[in-house]
Amino acid sequence: MQERRYRVDIELKLAYEETEYVRRLIEEYMQMLVRMEPDIETYLRMQNSEEELRNLKEKYKKPDGRLYLAYVEGMPVGCIGLRRLKGRECEMKRLYVRTEFRGMHIGDVLVKKIISDARDIGYRTMRLDTFPFLERAIGLYRKYGFSETPSYNDNPLENAVYMKLDL
Repeated sequence: MQERRYRVDIELKLAYEETEYVRRLIEEYMQMLVRMEPDIETYLRMQNSEEELRNLKEKYKKPDGRLYLAYVEGMPVGCIGLRRLKGRECEMKRLYVRTEFRGMHIGDVLVKKIISDARDIGYRTMRLDTFPFLERAIGLYRKYGFSETPSYNDNPLENAVYMKLDL
């Protein structure tokens, strides 16, 4: 079976005034994670994800953070966040592209933008945590220079994958 490639125009927008779209996308992302690995539901509760969804503007606020939506033909299809950890370290959060829009390089556009913004803000290191079953995402992170690193947070899942990028 041959994979179809599409040529699409991807528009990125800061999402501070459109957090309802971001909230829906992150909820889809979380539901996908739970379908793939049911134990993640406990982790999401421990992480207080409901609180995050209620306070997206605050968690990813400027000048230290960013929150983006990716649009295709006026429809929100993906999101990504950036937040300050400490000093000159930041964390990429909530990269998600709707299933039917994968393979169109939307993830690439989002990751490139968030890395560029992190450099512009003055961060020296970007970190992220993910799960081993998200192989395509891990491949995307490696493509942009991320490498595995020891844990940097209190993620209770033993199989979490931690990555960092020197900016």
